[in-house]
Amino acid sequence: MKGFWRKVLLTMGFAPLLFLFNEYYLKKNFSDAPVKAKKTKEIVIKVEAPGGPTAELKILNSKVSRKSTEVVLLEKAQDFSKSIKELLPELKEKWQDEAKGLLENLENCQEKDFCGMEPDEDGYFDESQTHARKSQLRLIKLLNKAYEEKEESKFLLPTSVLESFIQSENNELAGEAVLQLHRKGTLKEVLSNMKGKAVIRSLELINNGSISDDEMQSLIEESLSGADPYTTILVFEKLKGLKFNESGFQGILKAVCHLKTGMKHNWRAINALSDEITADRKFKTNIKSVCQ
Repeated sequence: MKGFWRKVLLTMGFAPLLFLFNEYYLKKNFSDAPVKAKKTKEIVIKVEAPGGPTAELKILNSKVSRKSTEVVLLEKAQDFSKSIKELLPELKEKWQDEAKGLLENLENCQEKDFCGMEPDEDGYFDESQTHARKSQLRLIKLLNKAYEEKEESKFLLPTSVLESFIQSENNELAGEAVLQLHRKGTLKEVLSNMKGKAVIRSLELINNGSISDDEMQSLIEESLSGADPYTTILVFEKLKGLKFNESGFQGILKAVCHLKTGMKHNWRAINALSDEITADRKFKTNIKSVCQ
């Protein structure tokens, strides 16, 4: 019995000491020990300044620029942070001559190998949206804007260059080229020499601009004068969406009467398409009465 109480007293005697040891020593030295923060690696992403030429643009510019002044002009044109109107006052005298040279060089470069531009990582490639095409569009817009302000022929490109732009895959560039041809007074001549889908595309681009019904009708007639049956049928398929009035429709029909003596199936197609237009526009004029 004495041994039992001795053990109890010994145990109870040590309990307060254990409590004090835990409270003032262990917690102080271990529980409150500072935790070292993990080192984090700072990642810096370099972002190119707006309007600054990329590596691809620098390669392009080196290919098509012959003079340092051309490089400066091209880099200004490629600065999309500024509008065309904002850029014009910054350009030096006779900049239009350098712009014309650059436009031709860019066209040759585009036709050769897209100026070295290649598909992206996913294999996507749009030849109408290459750096060359975008640069051309900016340059011709600068020329057109300058012409609007001064109406001087020095801002107009040679007809041969504009014809090439009309054939491009970039509709906006083609539209700017059509506008220049119209200002030069050579649009009718160019249209008369076109065939197939190029005629339709040009007419639709012109029609979307600020042109009167009479002017549009005159251009349609010009595109049909001497046109082959295939081109004529293509034009008639799109006539519903073009500007012209009833008197204009008579002139358009007269321009195709010569095809009546040709292949019968071609004339039947033209006949049917013209009847659709007559019904759609509620005209009294029809091809039978005009081409007797």
